[in-house]
Parts: sequence; structure tokens; C-alpha cells
Amino acid sequence: MTLPAALRRAVLIGLLFTAASTPAWNGVAIRRDRQTGAFEVVMENRLIRLVYKRHYPATAELLEIMNQGRSIKVTDRIREFRLKQGDVLLSDNLDGRHTASEDKAIYLLQQAELIRDNEEAKTVRLTFCDSSQIEHLTLFRDLPVLKIEYDRGGHCLHYGIRGGEYVIFGSKEWQRRNNWSVEYPTLRDTLTEHHSYYRESWGPAGPLDCKGCIVAGTFNQKRECGIGVILPHTGMRFLKLQPDGGGFEILMERGYTCYIYPALGQSEKLITEGVKWVDKIRAGEL
Repeated sequence: MTLPAALRRAVLIGLLFTAASTPAWNGVAIRRDRQTGAFEVVMENRLIRLVYKRHYPATAELLEIMNQGRSIKVTDRIREFRLKQGDVLLSDNLDGRHTASEDKAIYLLQQAELIRDNEEAKTVRLTFCDSSQIEHLTLFRDLPVLKIEYDRGGHCLHYGIRGGEYVIFGSKEWQRRNNWSVEYPTLRDTLTEHHSYYRESWGPAGPLDCKGCIVAGTFNQKRECGIGVILPHTGMRFLKLQPDGGGFEILMERGYTCYIYPALGQSEKLITEGVKWVDKIRAGEL
């Protein structure tokens, strides 16, 4: 049956409008250097961009390693986490996984594969040289948040912008309970057990608990931006603060899911945005 001309035009206009309003989202690029074998994974939507690639020691650290005759260790991690609005670099060192020993080679990527590719979300599976170490990175079409699913527990480092301040959900009450200074850097000098801020072995998370999660971040007042991390406190061996308001070291007993997100304007946004993401997590939307 042939459609009337007017109806055919209406259908065509509708199809064109739909295509224009929902453009294709090509948000993942995976490349591999032929000489070194190093992977580079780029994931982006219209709001944020991240680059996962090889991390080499900085020049000063490299010279110290060479002078001491130690072997040079390299790992793969997120070397760029950027907010596209204003082209703001929020971190150049996220997801820095390592072992308690000096053997960091297991955290070199062996494979990177796009396993979820639709208009709502993209997921890349990362397999490290020890094939038992696997994680999944997921970016959502219109949301400024990165989801990282770790197959196993272990150490992980997340750094924001150096020279920032710590912003942690429930921190003031938590620090008062522990008779710690409320301000940083004095706070770090008063922490026990190698600068641990929280350990599950200490007991309930109390005021740090945000619906089963810990919401923590670093915020740079001069640049008016920061980065937040959402983690489960169950199974958390420790959460440690790094020097200069730079970031966090985490040790988890088993596999877990982490969320990383940006905040602009005031440091309080790290908490309000974090709570908003926790609500979405609990609603099954992320």
C-alpha cells in the first residue's frame, strides 16, 4: 500500500527530527602502541572525558629510582579526567592500583575491550597482566560520573588536584568523636595507624555512613573545582588521606564498585552531588 504524499513527508520529517535530537554517541576509542604494546583507552560523553594509559614516574622520582639502583615500575591508570565545560583537568592520576609489594607489573593492561555499546552507556573491560585482575569502566551518555567495577579487592589510589582540601560526608562529627582536629593539614598529623581516616575494623562508619557508602573528595578553592569518590564502607580495610589534600588510598577486602564525579563552584557541591549520586545508585539507576 502506498502512503499519501503528505503522510510520507510527515514520517520523513519525524525520522529526521529524531536523528537530529539523538545523535550517535561514539564515546570510546581503544588504541595500542605497536612498539611498546601499551594500551590507551579514551572514553567521553558531552560532559566528561577520561584517558586510561601508561603511567611513568615523574622526572624527579625517576632520577631517585635510578640513583638507588631500583627497577623502574610502570602501571596503567587514568591519566586524564577532564570536565569538558571550560576544559578543566580534574585529575591526572586515578585508579592507581598496586600491590603491597613492589611488583606493579600485574597492573599493566593485557587487554581492553568494549563490551557494552549502546546509546545509554559504554562499558570497557580491562584485563591486566595477571588475568585474574579485571575491572570494568562505564560511562553514561548524559551523566558526569564514571563507574568502576573491581572484580577483586586490593589497593587503589585516587588523586585530585594537589593543594586542595578534603571534603567528606559526616566528617566534622566523625572527627569530633575521634578527638581529631577538624582542620587539615593538622588533621593528618593526628590520625592513627599510618594516617587511616577510616577502618572497618574500628566498628560502624557512624556519621560517615551515607546509605551504605562513604562520600569523599578533594576540592581546590583557587580553581573552584574538585573531584569526588563514592565507595562502600563494607569490606574497607582502610581509607587513608594523602599529603597536600591530594587524594585517597584505599584497601578493600573484596570486589566492589566505585563512582567518580566532578564538582564546580563551592566545596559543598562535592557532598550535595555525592548524595545525589548515592540516591541514584540505591535506586538502581547507575
